[in-house]
Amino acid sequence: MGSFATIPPSNHVLADTGNQISQTNGITGSTNGIVRWGQPQKTVPGNGQPYVLAQGITVYGEHGNPVWTFKADDTAQPTTIIVYACGVGNKYVTYTIKVSGAGSYVLDATSYGSFNQGLATEIIPLPVPDVSGQVNVNYKDKNGNEIAPLQSLPSKTWKVNEIAPTYTTLNTTYSPTTITYQGKTYTLDQQLLPANANGSYLAGETVLVTYFYDLVETPAPKEVSGSLLVHYVDTNGTTIKTDSDLMTKSWLDNETAPTYTTWNTELSPQTITYNGETYQLLLAKKPTNADGSYAAGMTTEVTYVYQKNETPAPKEVSGSLLVHYVDTNGTTIKTDSDLMTKSWLDNETAPTYTTWNTELSPQTITYNGETYQLLLAKKPTNADGSYAAGMTTEVTYVYQKNETPAPKEVSGSLLVHYVDTNGTTIKTDSDLMTKSWLDNETAPTYTTWNTELSPQTITYNGETYQLLLAKKPTNADGSYAAGMTTEVTYVYQKNETPAPKEVSGSLLVHYVDTNGTTIKTDSDLMTKSWLDNETAPTYTTWNTELSPQTITYNGETYQLLLAKKPTNADGSYAAGMTTEVTYVYQLVEKPTPPVVTPPTQPIPLTHPTQITKPTMVLSKHTKAPIMAKVLPQTGESQTDSILAITGSFIMVGLILILLKKARKRD
Repeated sequence: MGSFATIPPSNHVLADTGNQISQTNGITGSTNGIVRWGQPQKTVPGNGQPYVLAQGITVYGEHGNPVWTFKADDTAQPTTIIVYACGVGNKYVTYTIKVSGAGSYVLDATSYGSFNQGLATEIIPLPVPDVSGQVNVNYKDKNGNEIAPLQSLPSKTWKVNEIAPTYTTLNTTYSPTTITYQGKTYTLDQQLLPANANGSYLAGETVLVTYFYDLVETPAPKEVSGSLLVHYVDTNGTTIKTDSDLMTKSWLDNETAPTYTTWNTELSPQTITYNGETYQLLLAKKPTNADGSYAAGMTTEVTYVYQKNETPAPKEVSGSLLVHYVDTNGTTIKTDSDLMTKSWLDNETAPTYTTWNTELSPQTITYNGETYQLLLAKKPTNADGSYAAGMTTEVTYVYQKNETPAPKEVSGSLLVHYVDTNGTTIKTDSDLMTKSWLDNETAPTYTTWNTELSPQTITYNGETYQLLLAKKPTNADGSYAAGMTTEVTYVYQKNETPAPKEVSGSLLVHYVDTNGTTIKTDSDLMTKSWLDNETAPTYTTWNTELSPQTITYNGETYQLLLAKKPTNADGSYAAGMTTEVTYVYQLVEKPTPPVVTPPTQPIPLTHPTQITKPTMVLSKHTKAPIMAKVLPQTGESQTDSILAITGSFIMVGLILILLKKARKRD
């Protein structure tokens, strides 16, 4: 390869001796140049111009020159070239050139004279070996940790002289946009796509393609809620029925909102009676939001429109159904079905019935010891349909006598084993489950996967064993086999991790006013226990007896502040902690009491002028009555004023005593 080699002649023969080799070559006269094998009459100028013998192999030479050069480039295939040279005196010399790579091969036949007649060649291709390659794909986070099992593309095999096959992993199932690993979500990093995501297989090598993923940091979901309210009005918009109760739903903001349905339910009655009149639901005015989803933080309002019924009330009508069973001669082979009658209003759609593929159309009937088979081709045109008012619909099924022997009962069994990775039994086999069926029926099926027959863990001799999902039996689900016991074996691996521990958490509810003062004894401490590998149990305090609307404390009434609903009113218990929920209440202010005026003292007749008495105003927020300033009017005597003032002080004293007693009672 890349070197020059002189090829000596291996032997030579005379062209006119009748030798089989020369005759087979077909060289019988002057060719004036290079002659390809099997084309002795084709003349090629022997003037030094290159002549292509095969893919990547070119020969150079001139007529009458004993030196010829064979050049192979990188596209040349391994091959053997047999050269038949005709020299002076019609002597033939055979040369063998083995091409194994790029290079030049020089044929120098000077010792045998010039090539007066030219060359004939025969190409013998050598076997081309096979090569193969493999492509593996793995998945890592930014820290180089694997977050999904390695995947392998199908291996490829090709000839060494062929172009290697290509592979594609980008935008295929080998490059998922998201991966969930250990409860976390990762997204494909488009900026770090591998350079060899798509490419060609490499002979004798394994191409490794690595995709990198970013961890998606999502905030904790919040609870949201929405409500539904249904109105009922006539064509003038007048309410003819009380609105439905406000229906409220709560959900997490990362979940799909719950749906509601009002159409064709008790929330959309066909008729409403209001003030002695009957109103009919207008189907043509079905609300666009009759069915839909709750909206977070909103009340969805659905309005149904009704029209006053001016027509007479609909009448009740009825119809019946009767099924007959006959053979191909029309002879009854089974008692008719019971007469089935349905009633409905004449302004309603008639109810439907179904007899096909029900107990009303049995596949076989036994009559007088003979078995009759249902003729499917003669399925009645009215096998399924609607009742007819005032009529009996008659459906007739036709059966053919079964001339073949009755089918036989066969049975099969199912047995489930439980072993560890060494094949040791770690749990008693399941009870033998046997099923029977007729040999002309499809065998019944069984399911063991994701049932109590394939528990996720097994405890044996104090050890915990985990079900190996990767070793799911190929016959985990399937059909019973007649006359055989199907055996399903589940393999478990000893769990080296410690058994889950019991944890607990508590809940305590407080009740305070707007100043933070306790106005009601805390709820009893509520404690729950669970395993640390389980989801913590939930609790609810909102809209329960744990969150009363009002509380009476020290003779005062306090109202629950809905706007200060605790964020943890409903939630989950926390392991090793006491969750404390605090409800805030506001004092309900009583109305201000009226002004209290003490009784008027008798006025002596000798003094015509009245004396104005002190006025006491009682206020909830004052510790003593407020005494209005009183001055004697013009013409009053000093004695009268003193009496009036003395009476006022006595009255004030009495009121102070009453207030002090009231505070002690509180």
